[in-house]
Amino acid sequence: MKTALIFLLYSSAFLCIMGLPAVFPDMEYCSAYAEHRTCTKIYSPVCGTNRITYPNMCRFCLDSMMKNYRFKLDHEGRCR
Repeated sequence: MKTALIFLLYSSAFLCIMGLPAVFPDMEYCSAYAEHRTCTKIYSPVCGTNRITYPNMCRFCLDSMMKNYRFKLDHEGRCR
């Protein structure tokens, strides 16, 4: 447990130094987009807890990262 905590702290510090936002443990689905700053135009809507429909998971993750993860994924599909 202590080793995992130390690893998480060092990883977060490294990503902060590199200018990339760290991916929170409950946002692992965004880890694939952490290094990329461009998204495809494939439409596969997702809804954030901020009640905004995003055109795909990549766009949701980039917006979430830019806003320091103030919102999370609510569900796949358009917001109701």
